[in-house]
Amino acid sequence: MGGRTRILFLNQGQPVKKSPLGNLRAQQVYQSHFPPGASAVARFRVMEPFNLVQRAAVTPVPGLPGRGYSDLRWFALQSFAARRIIHEEIRSWNPTVAHVVVNGAALLLPAVQPELPCVPAFDVAMAEWMRLMHRSPQDQPLAHPWRVLQELERRSLEAAPLAISWTEHVSYMLRGLVPGARIETLHPGLDTHVFSPRVGARGPGVLRILFVGGRFAAKGGPALLSAAEGLARPVEVHVVTTERVQPHPLMTVHRARPGTTDLADLFRDADLFCLPTTWDAVPWAILEAQASGLPVVSTSVGSIPELVGADCGRVVPPNDPAALREALADVVDDERSLRALGERARAQVEVKYDADRNTPRLVELLSSVAA
Repeated sequence: MGGRTRILFLNQGQPVKKSPLGNLRAQQVYQSHFPPGASAVARFRVMEPFNLVQRAAVTPVPGLPGRGYSDLRWFALQSFAARRIIHEEIRSWNPTVAHVVVNGAALLLPAVQPELPCVPAFDVAMAEWMRLMHRSPQDQPLAHPWRVLQELERRSLEAAPLAISWTEHVSYMLRGLVPGARIETLHPGLDTHVFSPRVGARGPGVLRILFVGGRFAAKGGPALLSAAEGLARPVEVHVVTTERVQPHPLMTVHRARPGTTDLADLFRDADLFCLPTTWDAVPWAILEAQASGLPVVSTSVGSIPELVGADCGRVVPPNDPAALREALADVVDDERSLRALGERARAQVEVKYDADRNTPRLVELLSSVAA
C-alpha cells in the first residue's frame, strides 16, 4: 500500500434496536462516496450491538438517582469496545488514522492517541445531550454524574489531533469546552441524487405532510397529528416509524427503511416535512427532506435551527402546540411560499450537505493528521 493513507472508519453502530440510526447512515455515506484513487484506502468497522449481559448492564434502574446513572455505563461500554477494536486493527491492518463516529465511543481514546491518531466526530456535545435526555434546562449547570462524561469528552477533545463537528452549533459548544482544539465543521452529507425533488406535478390529492421518526412520541408524532387537526386546509399526514401507533383519521403509516429509495419516494410525494421533536441532535430526516425540495417545520432542539435556516422553513419551541399549529398554517396556506421554501432548502443542501463534496473533504482532513 506504499505511502497511502490508511483510514479506519469506526462507527459505534446501533447498540440496541431503538438506538438512533443516524450514525449508521454516516457509515453508509462514507462507504458509498469514498473517493477512488491511490492517495487513500479505507476499512470500515461497525461495533457490534450490546449482548444480553451488556444490555442488562446499561438498563436504567427506576427509583435511583439518574435512573442509576445508566448513561455512564452505556458510554463506558461503547468506549472500551472502540478502544479494543482500534487495537485489533493496529495489529492486523496498521491504519495511519482512525475516524470514530461518534463522540460517545471516543471518550477513552486519549490513551490510544500515541499509537494511532484518532479523530472523533461530534453530532452533539455531551453536556447538551445529557440535558436533553434528562429534561434539564440548557442554561443550568450540568448535574454532577453527567459532568463526569463532560470531563471525559474534554480530555478526549484535548488529546485529539482533529475533531469533526457535524454543525457549527456543535463546533461552538466544543470550542467553549476546549478553546484550543482543532475543530472542523463538516457534516457527512447525503446522496443528493437519491434524495432529490420530484420532477413535474405531484399526483392528485390533498396536501401531504411527511413525518419520519423511529421514536414516534419523542420525535413529536402526536403533536403533529394534533396540530394537523386544527388546520383550515385539508391535509394528510404520512408517517414513517418503526413503532406501533394508534390509528388516526389523518394518518397513513409507512414502514420504509432509513436511507432507502422507498423513503426517497415518500419524500418526493410529500409537500411539507414536519418533525416537532423534543429530543434530537442532527436529524438526518430534515436534510433528506430538504434535499427532496421540501420546506421543514421543526423545533429549536439541538442543531435543528441551523439545519433549517431562516429561509427554508419554520422553527418553533418544543412542546408548544399553538406555535406548531401556527407555523404549519403559515406554510401550508401559501402555495408560493411553500415552493420557494422548498427550492431554497434544496439549494442549501447542495452547498453544505452533498456527500459528493463532503466525503472527499473528510478524507483530506483525515490524511492531514495521519501518522
